[in-house]
Amino acid sequence: MRLLGCDLWKGGERMEHVAAGPAAGKVAALRARYGRDLLLINFQCPAKGGGSVSVVLWWVMTERAAEDARFTGLWRRFMDSGDDKWRGLRLKMIPCVVEGNFFVKKLLGDRPVLIKAIKTRYHTGPGYIEVVGDILSSKMATNMWRGVESFAKSLVVDLGFVLEAQAEQELPERLMGTVRFHRINLRKAVPPPTTP
Repeated sequence: MRLLGCDLWKGGERMEHVAAGPAAGKVAALRARYGRDLLLINFQCPAKGGGSVSVVLWWVMTERAAEDARFTGLWRRFMDSGDDKWRGLRLKMIPCVVEGNFFVKKLLGDRPVLIKAIKTRYHTGPGYIEVVGDILSSKMATNMWRGVESFAKSLVVDLGFVLEAQAEQELPERLMGTVRFHRINLRKAVPPPTTP
């Protein structure tokens, strides 16, 4: 999948199912432009001073990925099944701290983790799936976020996302989407769009 971008939206409350709310216009425009499935990953994080920040990552299915029968079989089930338990057992995140202090490298590690380690919700609509990773739902995840947040402007972190293969016909696993956070300034988060 091809990364289309990242939005940092700050609000008083958690932003849930942004693809059907403040980002509905963007979803429609991207679907019209590319004509392929979209993946949104919306990390709901605590904001300094209160409220929350949504880190919304956007990917679009590439032609190459759409032609890969093994990947598309897993993708279709992930997107269309409605089985959130199955989705939670398959979606993995692979963090890698490229630049950062020892504390953050130890905190994040570099091993794949199932997204279900935090409260995760899935929302689907015409041609998209939104994965909401609720950092705020876990005291441990919130504490980890606070540690990372303090050093964000000096960090370079890569995240990869994979649908875990659990049968031979699903191998090899493929990176579904990647993103690099390069010295991100979380104070530059803006309010979400007010009109869909």
